[in-house]
Amino acid sequence: MPPKKVIKTRTKKENLIKKIPHDILNLDKPEIYPKGKLQENLIKFHKKYGSKFVVKYGNKKINFNLEKTKFVGGPVEIYRLIYDDDYYDTLHPISIDFFDGFEQKKNNVAYLATIRKTPDFGGKQLIKIAIIITKMLGATILYVNDGTYFMDKMDEKRPLSMQMLISENKTYYQKLGFDYWRKTCTYNSFLTNASMKKWTENMVKKIKKITLIDAIKYINKLLDFIIKIIRDPNRHNFIIKMKIISSPIYTPFEKNDYVLEPSHKIIDKFLTIIYHCSEIIKFTGILNRISKSMKFYEIINIAHNEGREEYGAITNFIFNYDSFILEYDKKIITNEIFAPFRLLSFAIREYDFYMKF
Repeated sequence: MPPKKVIKTRTKKENLIKKIPHDILNLDKPEIYPKGKLQENLIKFHKKYGSKFVVKYGNKKINFNLEKTKFVGGPVEIYRLIYDDDYYDTLHPISIDFFDGFEQKKNNVAYLATIRKTPDFGGKQLIKIAIIITKMLGATILYVNDGTYFMDKMDEKRPLSMQMLISENKTYYQKLGFDYWRKTCTYNSFLTNASMKKWTENMVKKIKKITLIDAIKYINKLLDFIIKIIRDPNRHNFIIKMKIISSPIYTPFEKNDYVLEPSHKIIDKFLTIIYHCSEIIKFTGILNRISKSMKFYEIINIAHNEGREEYGAITNFIFNYDSFILEYDKKIITNEIFAPFRLLSFAIREYDFYMKF
């Protein structure tokens, strides 16, 4: 009687690799495809490697899918490259659309749609992998939206490039070799990439001119103003106006840009402002490194570098809070002093960066 066959059960990863009949794509020695012929090269690449293939990068192997799909549900069918991984939830570790979203056509432009770190690769490594593959396939431009963030001590998402700009004068993608690209910017008021870069640098300069003393004076003034309104027994005899700007990008304090906040929501906003301002004052009060010449952004850097809980309260008020004009009993106060922080924070969320090959 012949011996029974021993059947070895493969793991999911082994099974995926076993199904792939093609050679492994070695990114340490990438193939060369003609530059400027991206769409033709994709057809050749797909024919050679198929829809599923393995990429070798260093001592690691990655499963990739190259699929044909419709761009945002439209009629145009495009190639999309996806890092096929078990670790992603809503975002693939790498997803590249070989399509020019601004021109709405297939040319030599590629869009790095998603980047998400895995247990094997950090964000910078994944971006380098995306650059190597895109350049190898003959693209002339790779662009990406700056959606970078980090988790603070309270496990809240915070904008990474905004923090890097005020501490290092460069965004996350700039440090990786990308540059400003006004072509796809949502707030497309920039005429050139250079003007986009100059505006950003000017905002950073304005931020770095705000002294800690001036910031604390303003915060105390705002708190006094709000507390006076809350404590005033006759406040119902006055109309409290709090105008909130909807998109404070280039004209933060023009009256036409404002909408009047409903009165029943104003007190809630007051309480939020009081909390944030109190946290800022408390944090600056416990530091023993305060000097008259210190700038306000330095306080933000200290809170960030030391992983302080107060970082969230400071940045929520400085980066994210709406521009406002608060009017009560013929007296007016704004938060214009912090406008450069807020304007830059809003703009960076819509910025795209590109790398030219």
